[in-house]
Amino acid sequence: MLLTATAWAAGCAGPGAVKVDPVTVNATVTVKTDAPAPEWRRTELYFGLRRAGEAGGAEDRGPWSEARWQHFLDDVVTPEFPAGFSVVDAYGQWKSSRDGKIYGLISKVVIVLHPATPEDESRIERVRATFKSLTGQESVLRGSQAATVAF
Repeated sequence: MLLTATAWAAGCAGPGAVKVDPVTVNATVTVKTDAPAPEWRRTELYFGLRRAGEAGGAEDRGPWSEARWQHFLDDVVTPEFPAGFSVVDAYGQWKSSRDGKIYGLISKVVIVLHPATPEDESRIERVRATFKSLTGQESVLRGSQAATVAF
């Protein structure tokens, strides 16, 4: 790609204007074609922190504060995905298989972009299992799909 700033500089000329010499920028993109690109996945994990309107936390195991959530991220999620992930605040609803009621749930969504490998699948399942164990939740919703990723 070749860009020239001559037109821009000429258009800015006027009384008291600074004269700018034309600038040329060359950009080259190299794409390796000898190695196949790894398959990537986008996985979203939905963590229910507490029922809407409750002062306490998930099930009967006490409040799930922002500090407690941060400890979970630091102690469980980050070691499994040190390359990175994103967290989004959410609100959702679900129907309990225990009592059949519909509950509003204050939640966090963790989004992980990762290679589609058995090792990463195991990491995701460890995160889900740990959260369920800590909170007594029935489940951690998981959605995964193929992703095109560029860094």
